[in-house]
Amino acid sequence: MATVSAKVFKHHKKADGTFNVKICLYFKGVRKYMDTNHFVSERQLNKRYKVNDKFINTLIEKTLQEYRETISELGGCFGDMLHPIPWQTDHLFCWQRDAAHALAA
Repeated sequence: MATVSAKVFKHHKKADGTFNVKICLYFKGVRKYMDTNHFVSERQLNKRYKVNDKFINTLIEKTLQEYRETISELGGCFGDMLHPIPWQTDHLFCWQRDAAHALAA
């Protein structure tokens, strides 16, 4: 089964001193990273570059939970794909975009 988690990379520091929180999608030994709309400063991270900010963590956990639910709903579709990661990533991006549009309406 695929797993998702939040990641921040030290070497991805932007000119303004912030870091983008990425979602890591892991499936069959392959990792793909998706950008989020969440940015954190170095003071919002611990020494291992994990997010310490409770507000940001709440938002990220909500997004991760939505991705986990979507992956569970897809079930066996993951194993049947010849190239699962690009498809999964595209599907999750489409799902996220559609969900955002639905909420805005």
